[in-house]
Order: sequence, then C-alpha cells, then structure tokens
Amino acid sequence: MVACVDASCEYVFGRFELEHHPAPSSEDTGSPAAVLDGIDVGDIRRLRDFRAVIKTKTNPLASWMQGTELAKAATGGQSSDDKVFELNENRISWHYGYVSNRFSTDATHVFQVYCFKRCSLENDDLQCLARIASMPFRLVSSRQVRKEAQTSTPAILSLVDLDNIPDDRFSYMQRATNLSTLQTVLAKIGEFERTPHGISVSTLTFQRHPSQNDFAPFQSLLSDDCDVDGAVTAVSVLVSLVDRVMQSEFVVKIQSILTALSSCVANASKLNQAYGGFIEMLESQVHTFVDKSLLGLTDELTLTPPALVEHVVQFLKARLPAPCFVSSEEMENGAAVALTGLTGLAL
Repeated sequence: MVACVDASCEYVFGRFELEHHPAPSSEDTGSPAAVLDGIDVGDIRRLRDFRAVIKTKTNPLASWMQGTELAKAATGGQSSDDKVFELNENRISWHYGYVSNRFSTDATHVFQVYCFKRCSLENDDLQCLARIASMPFRLVSSRQVRKEAQTSTPAILSLVDLDNIPDDRFSYMQRATNLSTLQTVLAKIGEFERTPHGISVSTLTFQRHPSQNDFAPFQSLLSDDCDVDGAVTAVSVLVSLVDRVMQSEFVVKIQSILTALSSCVANASKLNQAYGGFIEMLESQVHTFVDKSLLGLTDELTLTPPALVEHVVQFLKARLPAPCFVSSEEMENGAAVALTGLTGLAL
C-alpha cells in the first residue's frame, strides 16, 4: 500500500526498474514504454500511455500495475487526509521483463511507485506529484544460489547438527515460543540514551500498544512497588544481546544459514529438520552473546543453549510488567484485556 498526502492525487502506478535507470535510446523514445521512462516529480505524462502498458488479462506480460484507491475504513489508521492506494491487490504474478547476462549481476533494482494528478478534465495529461522507491535489491540466478549454498553448507551448518535433529517439529515448539518472547519484548523497546553506567531509564520509551506506533515513558508502565533497577537490567540484557549479535555480522551470517538450510529441504522430514536447525541456530546466538553477568550467572554454571534461553525468559518475566510480553497477535485475540486487568495498567 502507498499513501499520498496530496488530496489531488488520482492515479498511482508502479513497476520494478533499475535503481539507476538509463535514458531511453533514441530509436525507442516514441514507444509508450520508453515515454514512461525517467519520470520525475513535475513531469507530464499521458494516461493513454500508461493504459497501453498496464498488466491485464489481455496483456499479461506488461510490467506496470495501477493502484486501487482504498476506502477510508480499510486504510488501517492512516491520516484522514491521506489517499491510500494498493498495488496488485489480487496478488497476481508480476512480469518484470528485465534481461541480463551472467556478468551484470551487480545491478541494483527497486520497486518504484509514481503518484499523479489530472492536469485538466479536457485531456488525459497527468502530472507527477511524488515518487517513492523500495530499498534496492539485486537479482541472483537461482542456479547460482543453489551452487553457492552447496559449497557453503558444511561450514555454515557447523553451527547446528542436522543429523541429530529429530524429525519432530513439535519438540521445538516451546523453544520457539521462548525465542518469540524475546522478540516480542525487543520489538517494544523504543528510544533511549546511553550513559557510562548503562541505559538512562528516564529517556527509555516502550511501545504501549503492539499494533500502533504508540510509545510511552517506560517508567509509566511500572507499578509503584516495581524494582526499577531490575526492570532496567532486564531491558539492558536484550539491548546488550542485540549489540553483540550485530557486531558479529549476524545479518550476513543468517542469510547464509537460511540459504544453506533451504538447500537441505527436499522433503517433509528435511523441512522439520531445517526448522529445528533454525531454532538451534538462534539459541546458539543467545548462548554465545548474552551478557551472563547481567543475568547473575557465574562462569562455573553451565547451561545448554535451550536452558539459557529459558533462563533469560524467566529473568525478564520476573522483572518486567506483563504488558511487555503481549504481542500484536495476542492483543487482537483479547489477551491484553486479561493482562490489563491483572496489572491495573491501561494499554
């Protein structure tokens, strides 16, 4: 979905294209497709040119799609002044049409959306009001991905032992729930300032409502008899964990791990093992990077990765108010009502 703050916006069109789109060649400048290249804010284009290249049942290989304006009730809390459009509302396949050779895989692509208004009721001229692009991405041959995955699988999967992972997804359900709990609390942490002594509790904000961008001072969520220092320590455990994980280039690592795991999925049994391997990989990251001193654990105490994750969850639950653990899914199912009644806090 795309929101346009200009009330005069009537048309929205989008397509995949190169991040740095080349100018159309001289022999193609007269075609509708070429006319629509290189659109900037303020440029004028004709509606008929778009309609000639819009994807339809009779033109399935067209690369452009037109956005459909949504009713106010369906815009999910957008400003009443915004006009919201959905592209590809029927989730049909999309033809890009990009052609490349094996030596130009470094090209970056974006999904580009253009917003237009009518210039006049007397013709079909449209003026570009705004344009917005997705994060750039690269296209990679699936054959090359599989080849790279096969060569990297032994090293990557040394983090987990697939041979010893049971073909039983349910055995990992509780462990996955513990990891989900960590993610739920992490997602609620807002802004804060760091001091030489750690997180400044007076600047820390927390998301009050999991389905809205509604942040409040963290201290307002705490009851009068709450151990403020303990609550701040609990938040510090998660912030420190994320800091350490990101410093280890986990983002790059997890992409390789997922690629390697996907190469192992040939049947249902392997799929269950890949699921278990993913859970074990996340547990190993927590086990490696969590600050055990903040948890009050000594070096002599040895916990397995699943046991340590369970310990972290219990540590958080003993120090943070119940609303910190309510996910957006639970909120929609009414779980927050019960938690609010127990804690006396209004979400």
